[in-house]
Amino acid sequence: MNLSIYKGNDKTFEIEVTDQDDEIINLSGGQLFVNVTDWQENSKITKSSTDPTQIEITDPEAGLAQIHFVPTDTSSLASDIYVVYINYINYEGKTYTISQGEFQILDLGTISYIRNRIRNFNGDKEELNVLIRALETTDEEMNDYIQKAVDLFNSLGYTTSYTLSDYPNKGNLIEGTVIQILMGKGILSARNMLTYRDEGGITVQDFDTYGRYINLFNVYINRYMQQAMDIKRSLNVDGAYGSIESPMNYVDIWY
Repeated sequence: MNLSIYKGNDKTFEIEVTDQDDEIINLSGGQLFVNVTDWQENSKITKSSTDPTQIEITDPEAGLAQIHFVPTDTSSLASDIYVVYINYINYEGKTYTISQGEFQILDLGTISYIRNRIRNFNGDKEELNVLIRALETTDEEMNDYIQKAVDLFNSLGYTTSYTLSDYPNKGNLIEGTVIQILMGKGILSARNMLTYRDEGGITVQDFDTYGRYINLFNVYINRYMQQAMDIKRSLNVDGAYGSIESPMNYVDIWY
């Protein structure tokens, strides 16, 4: 189960609790617990059905519950991907982990700004997409592509842990996201492309964007990689600055 929430927002997630065989778990007499951790398993958010303002079991026999998040849950956390565990303790006191997945905290201001800049850059707007008359990349997909671009940058050269909020170069982030879009939509096009010819001899190719997208990808990936590595090298040099104190500072302990 993967969950996402905008930083500092209220949000309620409705869940259906099932076992590993997808059989509904009767929650009568039991308790639900939610634990959100970072990747080092440091707990960041905890919730329990003992407090219905945190987790409300709405229909025990149907295994239905609601998890309530309030602004203070996420306002002090970095915009990043965390791990969420949902545990169930039954009436006998036995504990089961019924779900584990990603918990993504999004910075509404930053991510909206990045999305708008990307749409301005690649023209992915409904009024400009005259053939499909819709957005090619939804906001939800765009959020995922942006996070993938952050992850890619962090993996290049020496490992870093930048998030969307403190990414060192927004222009590079935009180009990295465009690369992710070209790759993702190119894969979709390749999987669904169909070529056929009608009775009049006219050849039609549905989803025929793969070839054009792969060419653009090859152009952008080279430029992006060069820029990203230049940024990483610059950050590494900046981080290496320091000072070497003179031994004369310790003259009072010399003999």
